Amino acid sequence: VQTPVLAKDFFLYRKQIFGALTAGADAILLIVAINTLNSLVELIQLSKDYGIETLVEVHDEKDLEMIVESGVSPQLIGINNRDLRTFQTDLRVTEKLAPLVRELFGSEIVVVSESGISSGKDVIRLKKHGIDALLVGSAIMETNSPKKKVQELQEAGKR
Repeated sequence: VQTPVLAKDFFLYRKQIFGALTAGADAILLIVAINTLNSLVELIQLSKDYGIETLVEVHDEKDLEMIVESGVSPQLIGINNRDLRTFQTDLRVTEKLAPLVRELFGSEIVVVSESGISSGKDVIRLKKHGIDALLVGSAIMETNSPKKKVQELQEAGKR
């Protein structure tokens, strides 16, 4: 895939995956905290069956434990730095969870840091903790020069 399309929604039901597939998504975001163990397993398996990648999103150790308990082996785990109750972001969430993700799932898994990344400095900070990719939204949407912001983040990622 040249430019992957991530469907970012609150995926809870099978029909939502069909909708993402129909819309041309290559991947979906599955938030562990809003799913049951059974629905998490079902949605990941269904996605695999239809050739859709899953970015499995965690917020804390409890979410990681649920993935382990599920027995699924995601290829991508996203660590969301945003507290869904307060909407505050804290990059220390990634710094804390990234080593646990590597310990639990090995070096082959792609670790994505999500939310609260606003500068090249943030990118460099997160790279020190073994992050493979970033999911950035607000920093690009809120700047007067999205192209410059993307270039800043990309350049920092190459350091």
